[in-house]
Amino acid sequence: MTVCVQERECLFGGISNGAMMMNNAGRMVEKVWHELSERFSNVANSESIVMPNHFHGIILLNECRGDPCDRPSF
Repeated sequence: MTVCVQERECLFGGISNGAMMMNNAGRMVEKVWHELSERFSNVANSESIVMPNHFHGIILLNECRGDPCDRPSF
């Protein structure tokens, strides 16, 4: 998934010498991401990266509630 900051403001830090330098807000986003699997038993988080004005992360859903998690047939 990708989450962008409103109006693409650089709220999570900046780039210096080709490296992301996270500020407190960027560190908060990273911390909350890593805690998702503790808060939600059916979630496993994978790779992620915090950028100055957006965040990329891969999230895996381990179990589904209700109907089977099959894609619809056409």
